[in-house]
Formats: sequence, C-alpha cells, structure tokens
Amino acid sequence: ADEFPEMGVLAPPSIGGTAVVLALDVSDAEAVFARAVRAGAEIRQPLAEMFWGDLHGQLDDPFGHRWNIGQHLRDVPHAEIVAAAAQAFGWDVRLAAGRTGLRVRALSGARGFGKQVRRPGARRRRLLAGAMVRL
Repeated sequence: ADEFPEMGVLAPPSIGGTAVVLALDVSDAEAVFARAVRAGAEIRQPLAEMFWGDLHGQLDDPFGHRWNIGQHLRDVPHAEIVAAAAQAFGWDVRLAAGRTGLRVRALSGARGFGKQVRRPGARRRRLLAGAMVRL
C-alpha cells in the first residue's frame, strides 16, 4: 500500500529498509512469483528448490516490502536439514544438552545469521542458542 505519513505509515525505502519479511506458503509458487513480477516486484532470490524441501524465492514489492514465497514439495528428515544448513552456512550444529533445540556456532566467515546476531563488541566466534528449533 501507499505511504500514509500523516499516520506514521512509511514504506521501507523511506526508513532505509524493511524490518520484516512477509512469508507466504502457497500451492503454486511459480504462478504467485510470476504474478508478483508482472505487478512490478523485483526478484531478490529466484525460485529454487531448497534443502528443507520447499520451492522458495524472495521478492521486494513496488512499495519496498520483502516477501518470501514458498511451496512445500517434499518432507525432509530433520537430520538431513541440519546437515545441509551446517554445510550451506558454515555452522557447527549440535543438539543442546537436555533441550529440544539446537546450539549453532557460527564459524569465522560463516554465512546466515552472522550480521543479524552480531552485537557491538561481540567476538567473531559466537554461540547462538536456539537459532534453529524444530526445523
């Protein structure tokens, strides 16, 4: 939707980016993606089959809002998802002792959560508790 500055509603470009990603799980990701592009959305990540079993892509709409479009294709065993994520992002992933979640250590130069979780003064190697829970 258009901005409405009088009510404090601004589009992401006016505030320097977006703080959220809107995620849609749909039955036909290719059709939804194509329709969004025809309506003026810009592709950030083309549709591709992902290691967690979904067809997934990311768009920015004409107002600057970011959208994840996903379609479930297949069930993937939890252990396979964890191993693929560890390889893709350079993580050391282990079950958290006595918990249902995982502990994820982002190794130097790792991709993924790095910039999102780094706090001022944080060391390059850090422990993220519960970054991936019940994938």
